[in-house]
Amino acid sequence: MATELQFHPAADLFPLMLGKEFDDLTADIKENGLLVPISVYEGKILDGRNRLRACLIAGVRPDYVRLDDEIDAVAYVLSANLHRRHLSASQRGMIGARARGMYDKLAKERQRRGRGKKIPEAERGCARDMAGAAVGVSGMTVDRASKILKKGIPELAKAVSDGKVRVELAAEITKLPEGIQEELVKFKGKDLRKAAKDAIKKGNDYKKPQKKPRRSDRGAVTSQNALKEIRDLVEGVLGAIDETRPQASFYIVRRRMKRLLEIIETLDP
Repeated sequence: MATELQFHPAADLFPLMLGKEFDDLTADIKENGLLVPISVYEGKILDGRNRLRACLIAGVRPDYVRLDDEIDAVAYVLSANLHRRHLSASQRGMIGARARGMYDKLAKERQRRGRGKKIPEAERGCARDMAGAAVGVSGMTVDRASKILKKGIPELAKAVSDGKVRVELAAEITKLPEGIQEELVKFKGKDLRKAAKDAIKKGNDYKKPQKKPRRSDRGAVTSQNALKEIRDLVEGVLGAIDETRPQASFYIVRRRMKRLLEIIETLDP
């Protein structure tokens, strides 16, 4: 039976155990047997993928328990696994975001398979709020995590899932180009947070509406003629200062200095 059963999609909400963690589980099952049976839902393994793998390696015959078809499969997986790990709100938010998509998918599949069949109450609710409640975070946290999965690079999503970046900060990072995201995830700890905040600030500055160059008798400023026009203006100011008529000299200086400031405003820092 072990080789015939497939994994249920909801089982993928949590990653498979690897390395020492899986080796310890295998050793425990080999010594003490399988203490928690493997849960089967709709003919697929819903919870117990790691235990099944460990049983096969340890040479222990696995036990199975079949679950009622009316249960909330996603909520079951979350309940069975969340208490086994100490996760931050950001990490739970990422799991909730994945669960959110799963809720939507499972509800549609259930409706497609049995029209007229009563849909469980859990599947009729708001997927975002259901996922948030299941993992113990707000719907807003699930929204932010969903944004990370949708717009962030995979390495950013992994950093949040691993507890290295808070979901609030990562959601802001997704507003930046992928190239900048790739550079940011190379940082660690406080350096990552500082670099991210600096990049976000600069990114917000770039997105601010730029002042359009004002027009005068000389026309719009371009990168090619900016320096030349500045030089001409300065020379004009110096020439006006040498004028013998004070009022006319003041007017010329004021007009040309104002134009000089307009040009400076249009230049990149």
